[in-house]
Amino acid sequence: MPTSEDCQSTINFDIDYWITLAETQPDQFKTQQSTALASMIQSVPAELQTRLNGLKWRVEMEIRQAKTPQESRARIHRILTDALYGPDGLLESIMQNREQTQNNDANRSDSSNKVSPMPSPNNKQSL
Repeated sequence: MPTSEDCQSTINFDIDYWITLAETQPDQFKTQQSTALASMIQSVPAELQTRLNGLKWRVEMEIRQAKTPQESRARIHRILTDALYGPDGLLESIMQNREQTQNNDANRSDSSNKVSPMPSPNNKQSL
């Protein structure tokens, strides 16, 4: 599961810049968007790159098929909602990871609380 350190590039995201660029220079927006997405995808752990590239491709196809910007946004919203809440979605992965971590912590706690019996000083065989 990626940590916040794995996704540092998202912290410096300037929404106003991207909105202005999309409105004033749509071709430049598409070029920079593609470069930024490729860079972000390369920055995450390898096991997530295939999934993110697939999601990116799906979003691009939905945008192409949409007849209006509003329809495009609705399609993307549906895709991202499914990716978050659907089967094998991000939320499910987070919950499974959290449960596994809690189980591992509980197992470590149980094993660290066990005390081994001390051998009897009179019993030389147990030494």
